[in-house]
Amino acid sequence: MVHSNAHSNNNMHTVGIFMPTTILIVIIIISQTIAIQAHSITPQVEIDAEIQVTKVIDGDTIRAIVKNVYNKQYDYLLGKEVRVRLADINAPEKDTPEGEKATKRLKQLLEEAQRYYINIDDRYVTDKYGRIIAILYIEKEGKLVNVNAKLVAEGHATIWDHENEFNPSTWTKTETPLPLQTSDQPINTASKNSYIQTILAVAALLIVALLVISATRKT
Repeated sequence: MVHSNAHSNNNMHTVGIFMPTTILIVIIIISQTIAIQAHSITPQVEIDAEIQVTKVIDGDTIRAIVKNVYNKQYDYLLGKEVRVRLADINAPEKDTPEGEKATKRLKQLLEEAQRYYINIDDRYVTDKYGRIIAILYIEKEGKLVNVNAKLVAEGHATIWDHENEFNPSTWTKTETPLPLQTSDQPINTASKNSYIQTILAVAALLIVALLVISATRKT
């Protein structure tokens, strides 16, 4: 009888340790899954923030207010007005005829857009002038347009590859189709399918945890 009580106590101790550990693992998995999905629109496009453009400075630089943040790393930018330097491209100087054309084209692209998004360089974030280094995306007619690549493809800028997270050689497409959505809603950065997958994964983990606990109690 003493042995049985000791064994029962050991089982209870095991369950006591197992439960909080299981809960912690589930929480970590959920948080990591959501963090990864939160700023991923498609497998090819990463979005860190939505912005409202306030001024086009030249053919490769804009000023904007950060409206929404999809990557917690950049929460501190929310509501701030920032300068954004389009990553890895270089437009002619503004006071040249070519520079004027590049600036005009960038303004035109932005005027045609419904919304504006940026993928910030996670490695350095800003350049030596304090400008945010990013790929600028615009939402237009159900597509996401890489403005950096668009300006290069149209001859208004050239590739100027810097040491950062981006690789201009992968900019083979200037446009990416967006998931179906209502026109008055911003991009759904965590899709319904992704949430369903997350819920199913968590449910499976909880089932496994309950089965293990049940088996431990029976022994």
